Amino acid sequence: MACNAGGPRCLKYGVTGDYVMGLTVVLADGRVLQTGGKAIKNVTGYDLKNLFVGSEGTLGIVTEVLLKLIPLPKYARTAMAVYPMLEGASVTVNNVLRAGVLPATMELMDNTTIGTIEEYLHLGLPTDAAAILIIEVDGGDEATVTQEIETIGRVCRESGASEVRVAKTEAERNDLWRGRRSVSPSLARRRPNKLGEDISVPARGFRKRFAASKPSATSIASRLPSSVMPAMAICIRIFCTTNATRPKSAGRTGKPRYFRYCG
Repeated sequence: MACNAGGPRCLKYGVTGDYVMGLTVVLADGRVLQTGGKAIKNVTGYDLKNLFVGSEGTLGIVTEVLLKLIPLPKYARTAMAVYPMLEGASVTVNNVLRAGVLPATMELMDNTTIGTIEEYLHLGLPTDAAAILIIEVDGGDEATVTQEIETIGRVCRESGASEVRVAKTEAERNDLWRGRRSVSPSLARRRPNKLGEDISVPARGFRKRFAASKPSATSIASRLPSSVMPAMAICIRIFCTTNATRPKSAGRTGKPRYFRYCG
């Protein structure tokens, strides 16, 4: 909620903020603010709820979130389209939407990403492809979902795809998404100092850099504006506590360990 997180399905379903109905927030001076509520039509006054969504803790600490829920779709079909040229994959995105189909997800991976995932997981991805698209449609009617995935397959081929694979089983579908979910760790495995949505560095590397400057929570906090003090203090406390309680034997399997932190 603090980052207004999205994800692969935000194309059809939106981001976290689209489902937040109410918040309880502790402000910098300790006061508790409640905004929003259970009413679907809640449009009177300032929209403080959406002001806090995505503010990343700079306006206060959210302690409770009231969310609306929607039913899970009964049916889903997933396809992977392989492209010899990156431009073809890019054009496909517009062409699918122009065909009147709104997929739940459309995820593009370029050749570098495909190579790092295959090196990491050995899923049988086409490493010679310039790009692949993972497209999923879902809904409550099986016939409609089947028709939409067939339309997407046709549009992909017309847009330059050399191959379109539609997952026939749940296991095949899970393998496709396993590759997509492994993009960040597979890239971090090859380049431990990569920067992206999160910062991913080896745990030992961060400790070394952190120890070199020897900053304390107090010295860091003293340089921050008072408005962000509560949020940063909690981030620092969580990081230091997590790091201190890590067992000494952890991570000695030969694989690099990674963790995410606020900063």
